[in-house]
Amino acid sequence: MSHRGFTLIEMLIVILIIAITSAVVAPVAYKSVEKFNKLISKAKERSIEKRVNFLSFISDSQCKIEKDVIICGDMKYVLK
Repeated sequence: MSHRGFTLIEMLIVILIIAITSAVVAPVAYKSVEKFNKLISKAKERSIEKRVNFLSFISDSQCKIEKDVIICGDMKYVLK
């Protein structure tokens, strides 16, 4: 008699190993994505601060940010 296919126990063991592996890997991957998103947010914030400082310098007036617009004197710059 030849042995064809896998038994139910073998299939269950493979599924259990995959489930345990994914349960260990998923939280680590989620934390990595969360750290990356925080890093991107900080980089965008620094970029906006540099824009505001530069615009303040060239316009000789104080600039402020309101929602998605930088206002320097009578000029408005839209952030994208």
